[in-house]
Amino acid sequence: MGQGVRHEPGTRLFASQALFSSSAIGVALLDADGRYVRVNDVLAGWHGSTPDALVGDESPRGGPDLAPFAVEVAATGMARVDVEVGAVGDRGQARAGRADQSWLAGIYPLRDESDQLRVGVLAVDVGGQRRAERARAEAVERLAMVARAGQLMASSLEPADALANLCDVLVPTLGDHAFVDLRHGDEFERAAIRHADGLSPEPRLERPVGQDAQYASGHPVRRVAATRRPYWVHDLGAAPSVVPPGQDTDFVRAVGLTSIMILPVLAAGNLLGTVVLACSGSGRHYAEDDVRLAQDIIDRAAVSIANALRFAEQREVAVALQRSLLPQSLDPVEGLDVAWRYVPGTVGTEVGGDWADVVELPGGRVAIVVGDVMGRGLRAAAVMGQLRTAVRTLAIQDPPPSDLLTQLDTIVSGLGVDQIVTCVYAVYDPGRSTLHIANAGHLPPLVLVDGVVTAVDAGTAVPLGVGGVEFVEHTIDLPDGAIVALYTDGVVERRGGDLGAAVTVLAGALAGATGTLEERCDTLLEAAPAGGPEGFGDDVALLLVRARQEVWSGVVTEVLDAVPASVGLARRSVEEALTAWGLDVSEDLVTTMALLVSELVTNAVRYASGNAVELLTRRGPGALWVEVGDADTRVPRLRHAAPEDEGGRGLALVQALATSWGSRSTLDGKVVWFRLDLKGPPKRLSGR
Repeated sequence: MGQGVRHEPGTRLFASQALFSSSAIGVALLDADGRYVRVNDVLAGWHGSTPDALVGDESPRGGPDLAPFAVEVAATGMARVDVEVGAVGDRGQARAGRADQSWLAGIYPLRDESDQLRVGVLAVDVGGQRRAERARAEAVERLAMVARAGQLMASSLEPADALANLCDVLVPTLGDHAFVDLRHGDEFERAAIRHADGLSPEPRLERPVGQDAQYASGHPVRRVAATRRPYWVHDLGAAPSVVPPGQDTDFVRAVGLTSIMILPVLAAGNLLGTVVLACSGSGRHYAEDDVRLAQDIIDRAAVSIANALRFAEQREVAVALQRSLLPQSLDPVEGLDVAWRYVPGTVGTEVGGDWADVVELPGGRVAIVVGDVMGRGLRAAAVMGQLRTAVRTLAIQDPPPSDLLTQLDTIVSGLGVDQIVTCVYAVYDPGRSTLHIANAGHLPPLVLVDGVVTAVDAGTAVPLGVGGVEFVEHTIDLPDGAIVALYTDGVVERRGGDLGAAVTVLAGALAGATGTLEERCDTLLEAAPAGGPEGFGDDVALLLVRARQEVWSGVVTEVLDAVPASVGLARRSVEEALTAWGLDVSEDLVTTMALLVSELVTNAVRYASGNAVELLTRRGPGALWVEVGDADTRVPRLRHAAPEDEGGRGLALVQALATSWGSRSTLDGKVVWFRLDLKGPPKRLSGR
């Protein structure tokens, strides 16, 4: 609004006939009461009148509303310069730049020839300029809204988040209520709802999220889906018949809807669903421009929604594949309690290649493994399945953990130059209460013994797939009740976090956990540094095993010299062990055990090259196990001797009499073992 100034242009100027007759701007003289005394054709035309008809008219229609300003200037004697004046009947609108008609005027006090107070006006029509300015501002606002919608929609690959972001853009800017339905075949499922603050209806009045919207044939939503064109009603009050009867009518009446639009959600020509926008409390009535803007926003959002839906579908396939490749459950094994968890990353992240497994080895030992395939998606899950199968296949041969990782490294190298895998492979030996561990670039296992947790630094920082790496094996004692935790980086690793500190936090949680092994598993996941209210940002595999040596009734270890006399000592050691364990020792059992032990120790003495021979005898829940170790690296091979041969029948005899037998390589030799099942349930004895 213009400033008041003391400025009085000459009376002669406003009295000039030339000014009124030839000026291209509006010129007028008004009296102190705001009535026209003289006016030119331009200004009279703005009122839709003539100069003669306008003079003396106390209530001219249309045109600039000059009377209030003329009265003010006449009373104060202060001129008003650059005053924006609205039309008669729109008082105050033009001043705010909101009216369709607007004039810019200079209003001055003056006196005529008879010394009467008059008010002179010089005015120009600026309505077109204002309309252009508003159009530009609205265009900029619409572009900003569409751009904001695009940015917001691209912020998440989770369908629920994408739909929620769309609703945030639409409500309350373009409506008081938004309803999003996604198409599933010929039906529609309510996927998102948003109401402006204070306008939420009773839940019974609207279709709930996650359920079939149940639109009848001919419903406007179905028409929009069929035509793929927007549909809107400017004034629902004037066209109540367009609202389908039943649930929709009840909603419209209860909420008091004033206007509605239904728009298709299209991506690459495919109909993803529909969006319903409605107004109630705001009293707004939609026009074609509103529908066009809303459709522009939805078209921009449709690409993000389609990407999110496609990502969710692919993720479901990847998770299903990974779960099918992972063990559905880990079977109990003798000597170990086992609990494990696999948790996919939060929705919106691709599935990874984490896995864990427990493998019962032929010699009565148990392999435990955890691994992580670098990368995400279906490829990572497929590679994980290949490697889990490879580990199980290699483990049957029962090689030392370091040798198994070397063979696995060759397999991973053959999968592709960009494939990297970290892995921990460990073997639990219940007879010796030891755990043999080899690590390929994975996080260190945590071992809990007598309330103290230790991180086992057992291996190389180089992962599988690099090639040419020598893996190191480490052996630790694992007494009865000790717990080992193997885990993937998703349990502890956060972006920008201290990984070492996170492992320390997990170790503290393991030390403080109580209850069953399953309960401790849950406790560790709840305390995991990388976890949060929304879950884990990466896949998580966690495996807990606890040594349970009470299932073994006894273990006897003898170190024998590599001389023939040791064969007899070995037989006596086994016979004494059977008696000490309180078994129902039959002549057949004693004879069979003595014969089998004699064969294995004889072979060991023959090929031990002067080194000591180790004999280990142990009793399991339903079987007897015997291991004979020596320093010879040659693996025994079963031969079938001819009738005239004097030897070569030892291993054939072992195969015939034992329940099972085999051999495995060690870092400094080999071990040959056999198992002999007991016929009746064994007695449970304490002690070793």
